[in-house]
Amino acid sequence: MGSSPGLLGAILAGGKSSRMGVNKACLRPWGESGSSLLENALELLAPLTARCVVSCARGHTYAGHECIEDAQNSAGPAQGLLACLQAAKKEGLEAVFALGCDQPALTGNLLGKLADAYSARAPGSLAALFLNQATGKFEMLVAIYSVDFIPLLVSGLEAGQHSLYQILPKSRAISLAYSEQEARYFVNLNTPAQFQAFSASCGNAPGIPWQA
Repeated sequence: MGSSPGLLGAILAGGKSSRMGVNKACLRPWGESGSSLLENALELLAPLTARCVVSCARGHTYAGHECIEDAQNSAGPAQGLLACLQAAKKEGLEAVFALGCDQPALTGNLLGKLADAYSARAPGSLAALFLNQATGKFEMLVAIYSVDFIPLLVSGLEAGQHSLYQILPKSRAISLAYSEQEARYFVNLNTPAQFQAFSASCGNAPGIPWQA
């Protein structure tokens, strides 16, 4: 497992964090001396990609980080992904490794498995993503998307579809199934209660509490 010169890492941090009440990308569940959620996500992706950027809403960039702003602020992560895919294609890169900023229990080992799966993809594959075996839920925001997905994504957005799940043909995606026990790695921090529970499980100490 190593970095791929063909992948652009993109941390999706353009949401409104309405349920959290504050910008969750800047929260520090491991204590004030630990990484923020945004910094943690960047640290996870950096070893696997040529370089990393932050996908953000227009006018809401993050100081000290290279940011790619959404073309518009009404289409959610699909719009952010499109902007990153277009940037990757312009630079001659083949895909975007997209990662939501609010999944702090993920590990480099898990993300490396996804990168390996994408590297071994069949011709015509548009994405590689995780699948919850128990629920059938795809992790659309922990995924690698080929720049070849751009035309379908543009068409979907122009048709008013803002859901990546609806736009991506699953027949052209590689899925890595994970078990009910492994679901703990994919926890999202969307509310103060979820943040407090995760932070308490860390003992407010730097580092990820679980190892994959």
